[in-house]
Amino acid sequence: MKSAGTSKKKKAKGKKGAASVASARRWIASLTKGAVGSKSAVGGILDCPHYTRPAKFREWPIPQELMSGNHEEIRQWRRRAALAKTLRNRPELLKRATLTDEEAIWLEELHAENGK
Repeated sequence: MKSAGTSKKKKAKGKKGAASVASARRWIASLTKGAVGSKSAVGGILDCPHYTRPAKFREWPIPQELMSGNHEEIRQWRRRAALAKTLRNRPELLKRATLTDEEAIWLEELHAENGK
């Protein structure tokens, strides 16, 4: 005969449920345009692509500007790549983005390259 209170059954503390709710909220946010956390945005535009080692992966080389060590070239490449990504994936963000004169010129060049 078992005595009361000696049960080895553990009580659920809700950790799995809380994790499920948090995961569902992130998933919903990723589907909602303009939601926080839906895409990585810097200065009103999407973030640039990120690279790591090796210098060539699946025949995709790292851009030479990123390998140069010149911080100004790297900065320019990142911002131009971010503009190109935003133009390709979320062009409506560019209407509200605050761009420098240099970035406005890059955007015009990107439009011309894409035939828009």
